[in-house]
Amino acid sequence: MTVISYFVGGIAPSGYASAMTTAEHYRAQAAAQRALAAKSDLANRRAMHERSAAMWDEMAQSAEDTIERTLVNAAAKSARA
Repeated sequence: MTVISYFVGGIAPSGYASAMTTAEHYRAQAAAQRALAAKSDLANRRAMHERSAAMWDEMAQSAEDTIERTLVNAAAKSARA
């Protein structure tokens, strides 16, 4: 099981749940922007929503990467102890 699926499955060690909630929020915002883009009749507004969705996806990926690095670092630190 990957770190991300571990969190998505709803099992999160204390202190890490809020970070995944942030990533989930970012993914929801990206989906909302894609929905707005699909409904838009104006090409410039559609492009704006698509760019926004891409940025939300990047932020979500960054939040997920941070969770993964935090867990890897914590595991390495406890292995040294």
